[in-house]
Amino acid sequence: ALERFPAFMREGLMSSTEALCRGYVGSLEVAKGSVVDGLQTGVTGVHPSALLKLGLTVFFQDLRRALPKSNEWLRQLEASLGLPECASIMAFANAAGSGLSLHHDRYDQLFFQIRGQKRFQYAPNGYVANPDVQFSPYGPAHPDFGRSYRDGFPLTSEEVLQRPFKTVDLQPGSAFFMPSGTWHTTAEQPSDSLSLVVAVRAPSYLDLLQTLLGHYASQSPAWRARPYGGWASEPGVANPAEAELGRLMSDLGDRLKQLPAADAFKAWTAHGYTTGAQSDY
Repeated sequence: ALERFPAFMREGLMSSTEALCRGYVGSLEVAKGSVVDGLQTGVTGVHPSALLKLGLTVFFQDLRRALPKSNEWLRQLEASLGLPECASIMAFANAAGSGLSLHHDRYDQLFFQIRGQKRFQYAPNGYVANPDVQFSPYGPAHPDFGRSYRDGFPLTSEEVLQRPFKTVDLQPGSAFFMPSGTWHTTAEQPSDSLSLVVAVRAPSYLDLLQTLLGHYASQSPAWRARPYGGWASEPGVANPAEAELGRLMSDLGDRLKQLPAADAFKAWTAHGYTTGAQSDY
């Protein structure tokens, strides 16, 4: 039953798509609707209800201010997951026939169907675990695409579509968890619908390590020095900049063995507060 969802998901602005369109103030994105043509595009200066009348999918990027009671629920979710502030809430309003093309996201998500019926198709990634990039075979590749997909990717997008996709028809009250990297599409919806999505943008272990290295090594004048001449040496000629970097790397490797892993989590929290990104992704 829809009533099992928290009240902020079903009342006020979320009582109808029309109410959300009237009360939302924030960034919007739109998408068309087929499996191969439904990438999200940012728009400005247009009312979301007008976009829905054009038969588009409208993405409401951040509902935390529009739904202030969601913030306590998000903090409770993060506490239960043992994470810092990293969850945000957003909405998709689908006009009949619209949706998102085939893609996968970078972060884990919780999905809540609020109004109308929605057809959802999904399949395991099958090519890589924890890809750490958002990607659609019908759109531009992320700059870090090659790092995650280092073992290769199909030569054609059609090969991805041949994966064993499953289809579920979501009704108001349906909810599920979707791990990052899961292929999915909501293209060509049979009817109008409204959905809420909670993205859990937790840092990776690599994120934690990189932040720790930045906080720790940047305190050293030697690491802050510039490697002049590092790209100017001739083959077979000793490069002072390379030698200095090698010395610093060896020294840092020895020091890392002595650093408590707990410091990485503290550095991540401190970095989030000092940059203002702790609850703003």
